[in-house]
Parts: sequence; C-alpha cells; structure tokens
Amino acid sequence: MAQDAEDPYVHEPASAESDAEGLSERQSWLLVGVLAFAGIVAPGIVYLWPPAFLSFENAYMAAAMVPALILAVAALWSVQASRN
Repeated sequence: MAQDAEDPYVHEPASAESDAEGLSERQSWLLVGVLAFAGIVAPGIVYLWPPAFLSFENAYMAAAMVPALILAVAALWSVQASRN
C-alpha cells in the first residue's frame, strides 16, 4: 500500500531516552535474587527438607505457594518501581 504524496505521515516512536529510567542496578539485582530463590532455592528446600506436617506430594503443592507469592509481590513491586 503506497502513501499519498499529500499525506506524508510517518510514525516516529518515542525515543528510549524520553521514557522512564526503569529500575536501578540494585533493584535489578534484587529481582534476579528473587527469581533465583523462587526457581532454584525454594524447590530445592522442598525437595531436600519437605515440611513435616505434609506428605511429600502435598509439600510440592502447598510449599510451592511461598515462592509463587514472593514472585507475585516482586512483579507488582517492579512494575510500580519502574513507573516512578
């Protein structure tokens, strides 16, 4: 589809410099730590040392909620921190 010569509209997206700065380096590393905890450390703890009040199968389901909640809170925090 060719543009008319009379209507030379060209969309130019905003540059990255005009956007918000995003997260600081410290905040970015904090998010990396949360992801490492939720993806590696927490499942390892459940596998090596399941809760005594749950069976092994239920420990995978119930104890996995802790890293899931931590990830949810970190996601909400990172969205709010990157907007400011």
